[in-house]
Amino acid sequence: MNCVDDFLTLYRAKRPSFNMMLLPLTNALRGLESLLPYTLQAIILLTGSLFLWRLWKFTILPLLEPNQPKRLPYWIPYSEATLAYARRYFGNTREPFILTVAGQKFYIIMSPKDMSTVYKNVTTLTFDGFIRDLYTTFGMSKEGIRLMWQIPPSNQKMAQILQRVHKLTSGRQSFTWDAIPNCSVSAEAEKNKVVSLYGWCAAVLGNATIRALFGDVLLDLEPRLLDYFAIFDEESWKLTFQLPPLLAGRMHAAKDESRKAYIRFFELPSEKRSGACHYIRSVEAKQRQAGMTDRDIGIAAQMFFWGANANPSKVCFWLLSHMMYNPELLQGIRKEIAPSITKDNKFDMQSLLENSPLLEAAFNETLRVTSVNSSARNIEVPVVVGGKTLQIDGKIMMPYRQLHIDETIFGPDTKVFNVDRFLKSKDLSRSPSFKPFGGGSTYCSGRFIARRQVFAFVALAVHLYELRLQDPNTAFPRMDETKPTLGIMDMMKGDNVMLIVSPRSCT
Repeated sequence: MNCVDDFLTLYRAKRPSFNMMLLPLTNALRGLESLLPYTLQAIILLTGSLFLWRLWKFTILPLLEPNQPKRLPYWIPYSEATLAYARRYFGNTREPFILTVAGQKFYIIMSPKDMSTVYKNVTTLTFDGFIRDLYTTFGMSKEGIRLMWQIPPSNQKMAQILQRVHKLTSGRQSFTWDAIPNCSVSAEAEKNKVVSLYGWCAAVLGNATIRALFGDVLLDLEPRLLDYFAIFDEESWKLTFQLPPLLAGRMHAAKDESRKAYIRFFELPSEKRSGACHYIRSVEAKQRQAGMTDRDIGIAAQMFFWGANANPSKVCFWLLSHMMYNPELLQGIRKEIAPSITKDNKFDMQSLLENSPLLEAAFNETLRVTSVNSSARNIEVPVVVGGKTLQIDGKIMMPYRQLHIDETIFGPDTKVFNVDRFLKSKDLSRSPSFKPFGGGSTYCSGRFIARRQVFAFVALAVHLYELRLQDPNTAFPRMDETKPTLGIMDMMKGDNVMLIVSPRSCT
């Protein structure tokens, strides 16, 4: 049997209606079999079949299935650029469409109205399957996953975590001259340091969050834990699409090394890790009561830290970057926050939150410009969303970035950082098109902590230190829109903001 017959056998089995489309190509090839080498036949067949496949899947099939969402041609990779292309491709109708990534079919929802429909449907559209998939990918056992669903939600409030994170982030010891993390300092003199802004934000906030949750013991067990986290977080989007180690080896290796530390932590006697916050200890008690193992408890804690630490440092980086390239904004925020900070450099967080409209607007605009978080749902039974029927063989993905650059809501300059946008329109932060923390049942529970972390870090950094660009001619760092991200966009590799940091006279 030659390559033509192989091809026909395959496609007749898959879809008989495809036969008529193939006849001209296959008949032409049979006529050329005696004249062309087998390899050239295969090349022609491959090219022709690819063309016919795309014609069938993206042109003819949608006409035969008008109630199904249209398919986006996908020999382009998934990224924010893909979604922007999709808006143009479908005429900005914001109807649901299908995108296939690594063999998995995703229904992409881009309309606030359709998102609201998804949020309200908590019976046939669930988030549980997505979480189960994450548990599995992180390495949790099937029994551990089963037991996790039997444990009632903790009634412990997040207040203690918020208080501990705030204390460690804003504590004077975290912002002394000597406390600027060495890993972020590339050069040092008596009165100034050359500091990587990205490294400074990541080290201070990562260290504060992990110690607030687990005390000092976890970092003592694995001092490189935050380094592993940085590697994992950079490529964590591959986890969402369940890419195997062969295609995501670096991400899986960092995840696995981190997991060892969390497991070792929970293998220790409880008295040796009493520094963990009450929330962590309360959740652990319920997990042990349910019968979960040290390994599965450690994996659950690893996932919790990932959710808590993935985005605040990036928000700080982008917000401070905009301030460094906009001296007027820097001076305005510095002046605005001064009344909330005492002479001994302690500040009233409530006052900072309530009396800093410029900082608040800059925070919201940073989220709008850099947030590319998405929310996912599993489909338990076929469901209609936006007038289209979504089948159970696909998953729903709601990317919020496209809402944030909707010109009908945010104006014609949506790709530009414009702090006046939220200053002039106080209600804009409550718009259904502004979803930096998601929505529905997956509305981020850590949003209050994240806001306070960012406000504390930015306020203390600009109050205690003079900050200036090492090279004023360096271009503003580019956002990496080439890869899908679960929260705040990273900067492009090779970009950074290098600062010359020196103490201010007020200190």
